[in-house]
Amino acid sequence: MNALRITPTPSLRTLCLAGFLAMTIQLLLLAEPPFAEPIISTFSDKAVHFTFFGVMALLLWITTDKRWPLAVWAVVALVGVIDETHQAFVPGRTADVNDWLADGFGAATALIVARKTSPREPAGFTQIAIKDGGY
Repeated sequence: MNALRITPTPSLRTLCLAGFLAMTIQLLLLAEPPFAEPIISTFSDKAVHFTFFGVMALLLWITTDKRWPLAVWAVVALVGVIDETHQAFVPGRTADVNDWLADGFGAATALIVARKTSPREPAGFTQIAIKDGGY
């Protein structure tokens, strides 16, 4: 069995940060995109929140080089609070604490699964394990 674990490169971490920031800007500064309504009507609103904030947490976790999962969760949960507070002041939108709970649970679930399936290696560490005397 071959295993190859490489820590995220600076380029990948920068790309993930850009993705996280783009998602945050879209939530807080831009209008809801036209494709959002059909997605929300097809799936549960809470499932969309769960998934969206789970992806945000994964992107930010990779940005931190797979460190500080609690801090990553706190930042993503804070973005959720800010988003729900913002919605309270937008005509036609409402703030919902259950949306924020879905945001937080989505971020937590994503981080737990990511940590269980991707062990943290020290920064700059590359491990190559070859079993059965392979070359």
